[in-house]
Amino acid sequence: MLKQIEGIKRINDLNNLSLLESVAFKNDPKKAANIGDLCSYKIYVRKLNEDEEVEENTKYPFAEFNNYDYVWKYIWCNDDNLQMYENIPGKTKSEHLANIYDNQKHVTMIAKNQVGLKNLFKIISFANSNFIQRNARIPRKLIEEFREGLLIGSACLNGEIFYYLGKEYKLHIIEDKNNDNKKKYACISIKQDDLIINTNNNEKEFIKNELKKWYKIESEKIVIDRLEVLKKENEIINNLSPNIIKIKEQKKRWGSCTSQKNIYINSRISMAPIHVIDYILVHEFCHLVHMNHSEDFYNLIKKILPNFKQSEKWLKENSYKLSLE
Repeated sequence: MLKQIEGIKRINDLNNLSLLESVAFKNDPKKAANIGDLCSYKIYVRKLNEDEEVEENTKYPFAEFNNYDYVWKYIWCNDDNLQMYENIPGKTKSEHLANIYDNQKHVTMIAKNQVGLKNLFKIISFANSNFIQRNARIPRKLIEEFREGLLIGSACLNGEIFYYLGKEYKLHIIEDKNNDNKKKYACISIKQDDLIINTNNNEKEFIKNELKKWYKIESEKIVIDRLEVLKKENEIINNLSPNIIKIKEQKKRWGSCTSQKNIYINSRISMAPIHVIDYILVHEFCHLVHMNHSEDFYNLIKKILPNFKQSEKWLKENSYKLSLE
């Protein structure tokens, strides 16, 4: 039987998802013609627009099949490890997240780079191979052993990574078990490389909601400070006056500007570096002049922030890290 499948030479090759897909697409022209819809990592690729220009060093996911109609959605995607864990049970509906379970606590893990992708595969493989007839579980020490290149979040447990002004901080929860106060409280602060929460309640949802409140308050303060700086440094910004500026929770947008000149800024903006925060604010203020994304709109941004492209690029590449979900 193995001799009948061109490209498969050993029994072990049948366990190699990447190889099996490659063989299938090379041996079947019909499958190859629909590779963008059939490959196991299809959510990580996108089809190029008809007149879209690409950078010279762009890597194409289907180049080995002489197909250059698709590109990777994210810069960290060009790695075969995506094929390794795409079909493993426990995958979330969200694009590049994979779930594991640790003592009945839900943990979301995001691979930042190729090392992270490999470690994510090792962790999930262990979970599924050792608990094949039950929900996948892993020892917490395994997460620590293979956490390089991973962002671990959403369960709000000690050691997980959160961002503030573009820098990574490890969550450190200090539970006050001796406090007789029945009212739940949480005091959040930053010390060195730690995001510290002193609390009498370490329940996941409570910690998560307290972090949301803290980030919103920090975002409000930072937006006020940055607007003062921008107005002092640039006459264009100084002459633009929105009806209101409001910090609110938004899942996808970092900012928006309505036809009534109301500007809304994402409450997680304080997670981003200062230069990115400035870009988001300038972007929305420029919508007070141009309610579109025309060439005039971007020329106006450039007058205020000549290097805005760097901030725009950073935001596109790193937005997935700036999350509390």
